[in-house]
Amino acid sequence: MSTYWETNKIKPETLARLGPFLDGIVGTNGEYQDLYAAINTGGWKYIMLATGATLSQDLTISAAGGFIVAFYPTESLNLGAKKITITGNYWHLEGFKLSGAGAALEIQSNNITASRIAVVSATSHGLYLNTSGTDLSFSQCVFRSNGGDGVRIATTSSRNRFTNCRIDNNGGYGINALIGSGDAAAIAGACRLTGNTSGSHSTGVKVDTGNNWT
Repeated sequence: MSTYWETNKIKPETLARLGPFLDGIVGTNGEYQDLYAAINTGGWKYIMLATGATLSQDLTISAAGGFIVAFYPTESLNLGAKKITITGNYWHLEGFKLSGAGAALEIQSNNITASRIAVVSATSHGLYLNTSGTDLSFSQCVFRSNGGDGVRIATTSSRNRFTNCRIDNNGGYGINALIGSGDAAAIAGACRLTGNTSGSHSTGVKVDTGNNWT
């Protein structure tokens, strides 16, 4: 990290302030261009994505606490047809797209927030809230044209919130909350669910017995 910033004329005192809060930029002009390498080789957890950022292979994030953010309009920064799986708690994701046959976002942990994330044209589910993850929040996200459900919520995942999301034209349900107990999910805003193959024509939501839905 220090080599990149020093080369680009950032003063040491500025670097000292940034250091605890930003590992670096992933993109054409970053120390890494590949997000996978930044996390698995560089050990980065606090990442800003920029133009030219790539994801060379499926990525599993097991460390706790971090962020991956891009300040672009929704669906503008496309990382391609890869799967991101998060098993560590306390992450924030923002501003990037996963698109194509191998794309997916799977959450197996707690306290995850996502804003302006898109998963489009995946072979299976767009977003899978797996295992017993709780307190997962998604705002202004897009899950569209995926082969399975737009969003699938596992039996023991609870306290999930969707706000102002678009969940359209998926091959399965828009949102599929599997059999379980507790609060599966809450739609707390103007979410749009249209054109999904399974479920009611208006929403495409399936909530199995034992789930609470608001």
